[in-house]
Amino acid sequence: MRKILFFVCALFISCDIPTFEIDNPFDPQNPSYVPPTVTIDSGPDDNETITTDNVVFTWLGNNETMTFRYFLDGTLKQDWDDMRSVIIKYLDEGEHRFGVQGKYPTDDVSDTVYVNFNVNAVLGPSLLFYPRKHDAVIGEEVTFQIFAEEVVDLSGAEFTINYNTTLINIESITQGDLFKTANQSIFYVDQDPLQDSFTVLTAILDGISPSVSGTGVLAEIVVKINSQGTSNISFSGANKFRGPNNTAIEIREKIGGIVIAK
Repeated sequence: MRKILFFVCALFISCDIPTFEIDNPFDPQNPSYVPPTVTIDSGPDDNETITTDNVVFTWLGNNETMTFRYFLDGTLKQDWDDMRSVIIKYLDEGEHRFGVQGKYPTDDVSDTVYVNFNVNAVLGPSLLFYPRKHDAVIGEEVTFQIFAEEVVDLSGAEFTINYNTTLINIESITQGDLFKTANQSIFYVDQDPLQDSFTVLTAILDGISPSVSGTGVLAEIVVKINSQGTSNISFSGANKFRGPNNTAIEIREKIGGIVIAK
């Protein structure tokens, strides 16, 4: 009996104890490890010009367990989430850059994939707010610029803005740069808080350079948020563009602004 026990013990000691390796695809030490990657599946091509103020992006990761975050124009818009698409609305005219990044459950992060694109959704001559949308909190002040878009020989402008005084206050209305290049110009504001509106009249009085062409800022307005909700700031009434001889210039589009207060 002692011989049998000795034989069993000797056999156990002489044998290698088996080890079990777990095949973890997220372990960078695994020879078959593949780093996280993201591919933009749909959306504008790089450097493409789109003619709408909204865009849809979809993307794919190389593993179903990944989460993602995305950026617009260098700003993080959505932190880590299992989303694989986004609709971006109220895009401003001009150049934009969209980026998306993926992450494994182990927190290994992919490179950010970028697409540059351009928005040309407004046909001039037009009046529009820049930016189109502000996200804000109660008590915060935000600034809008009112642009004359793609104008030719513009000498004067008159426009009326409506807003909701329950949601926002207009803190200031000042002249933009478009007509400041002239030696003389006027900028007059008729504000009626009781009517939730104000009217701006601005014009060039310079006989040497009586008009401007292109795109520029007619006015800047500072808005203070009073309460939570969505507030539309819109053009209304008889908005006018005028040429050097007081000739009427058609305004093709009028794009207002939006404040979303949380």
